[in-house]
Amino acid sequence: MRQSGRLLALPVFLGVLLVGCQSVPSVVHIEPPERVLFIGNSLTYFNWGIDHHFMELAASSSPPLEVQTKSVVSAGFMLWSHYRQIESNYPSTRILAEGDWDVVVLQEIMRAPLDPELQPLFRQYAHLLHDHIATLGAETVLFMTWGRDDTPGMTEQLVPAYLEMGKELNVLVVPVGMAWLRAAKDQPDIRLYNEDPLDHVHPSLCGTYLSACVFYASLMGLSPVGLPYTAGLDEEVAQSLQQVAWDAVTGFYRW
Repeated sequence: MRQSGRLLALPVFLGVLLVGCQSVPSVVHIEPPERVLFIGNSLTYFNWGIDHHFMELAASSSPPLEVQTKSVVSAGFMLWSHYRQIESNYPSTRILAEGDWDVVVLQEIMRAPLDPELQPLFRQYAHLLHDHIATLGAETVLFMTWGRDDTPGMTEQLVPAYLEMGKELNVLVVPVGMAWLRAAKDQPDIRLYNEDPLDHVHPSLCGTYLSACVFYASLMGLSPVGLPYTAGLDEEVAQSLQQVAWDAVTGFYRW
């Protein structure tokens, strides 16, 4: 089911409730994938990687879902960095062409969609990577990140930026940032950011687990609530994060 409408470039809070006339994302469902490649940086690979936890969540479902995941990740890399390595046939990026992927997830650095100097690079290389992914027979998915914890309102501003890019490419946007906003409201005692007081960017294990639950819900079209895989977190905490993820995903896509 695909729907379209007018996108307002205004900050968002929860669900898809924007001031004025807000559209549903242009893509709200995809065929559940069996092979998923994540392309990004440390936001993806911290705490053993969102890709790892997403695969474990799928394997813990009943019946188990056989999803294979891998990642091409480097600290601080932007999408343009990955594209340049693909052009140069860099060894680590050959996995993209050789993996027979169903879905390729693109994760940009936090500030690129909002920074006036970096935004053109984000837009240009999201398009170039999307075109390249299409030639390989795979489907592009955008990873809507969270914002810095020392920059109030950053996550809200990222939401419309990713909605706009998702519409341009006509691809699924996975609303991780929306889930982080909801968790801040519904579960304020659960810390999603790294405990390092100088680190305002990277996720704690709770943050990575929440993000993986959002990917599970968005890509598989299934609720993560009740899945036994907890990534070693306290069961009550894991269940709370599962519920937050499902509420954010269903609100964002209006399922």
